[in-house]
Amino acid sequence: EVAASLRDVPDQNYLSRPLRAFGLSLMSLAIVLGVMTIVWVYRHRKHAILMASQPVFLYVIACGSILVSWAIFPVSLDESTGWSEDQLSRLCTAAPWFYSVGYVMIYGALYSKLYRVNRVLQSQRQRVGFYRAVLPFAIVLALTLISLAVTTALDPPSWEREVVDDDTGESVGRCGEGSNVITLLLMIVITVMACFYAWKTRDCDSAYSESYWILILILVQVEVCIIAIPVIILLQDVSTNGYFFGYVILIWSFPMSTLLI
Repeated sequence: EVAASLRDVPDQNYLSRPLRAFGLSLMSLAIVLGVMTIVWVYRHRKHAILMASQPVFLYVIACGSILVSWAIFPVSLDESTGWSEDQLSRLCTAAPWFYSVGYVMIYGALYSKLYRVNRVLQSQRQRVGFYRAVLPFAIVLALTLISLAVTTALDPPSWEREVVDDDTGESVGRCGEGSNVITLLLMIVITVMACFYAWKTRDCDSAYSESYWILILILVQVEVCIIAIPVIILLQDVSTNGYFFGYVILIWSFPMSTLLI
């Protein structure tokens, strides 16, 4: 009985400090790059190529990249950092807002840029207004915000600690999954819209349309998803460090590939 009372505390599989520092460093790098991009575009906004690239959409892409980067922060914390379960649950709720809204901003801006270029090429005498170009993007963004608000109110993701070994009491803590099917569909829709107009403007001068680079961007991000998502699913109940590493690489690849490519 004495031995039983002195039994070791069950392994909680907390995230290791070096790996947490690694993830937060990558997040900071992406955010700094996004801010530098905004400053660079502003300083050179009068350049002919940047004017042709429509700086306002470049700002939106950079801001969207910064938002996506922030999605790393909520999964970088656990009980070992002093946060309570309620606080961690609120962070879990915030994560989908960061990456979903940021993602829609990135691809919505790409769509609007390419749509405007396509309309101008179709009718050289027709002036395509800014609001007409961004209207579909604004609608998708509004629907995304509504979907996230409904999910947050009815079925928000929360912090969960699941026992993975009944004999030892070993457990794994992570953000649970909420119902984000509609938000996921909206993200797919805006991606398809951007791909469509990237294809339609594929023969346009690269000074006015970055169709080639946008297609490369999408290919890179799809490849990362194909590799990282299965790994994340396999490791989510097995290794906290492995799950976190896969998640960080997946999320970090989106803003970095967008800004650099």
